[in-house]
Amino acid sequence: HLSLRRQRQMCKETEKTIGVIFPSTLKFNTGAAEIMELNAGKCRIRLAGATDWETYEGGQQFNVPANSSFDIETIDTLDYVCHFV
Repeated sequence: HLSLRRQRQMCKETEKTIGVIFPSTLKFNTGAAEIMELNAGKCRIRLAGATDWETYEGGQQFNVPANSSFDIETIDTLDYVCHFV
């Protein structure tokens, strides 16, 4: 598995991370709340405390609360933008 992340400060108040996640199963922890915008690929995610997995594809997004975590299973290589809110 491999997750490539590149951070870029867009303006003083908005930070975004762009990246690619190759097929794998990973767990990410959050500090700030995040909006994960998927540009391409397919994945399943399970938010902390949830029992069910939800499927997302390019063109969709999902929200992750602050100080939380999520499991992600990348089915097709994922191209994403993570917006910290």
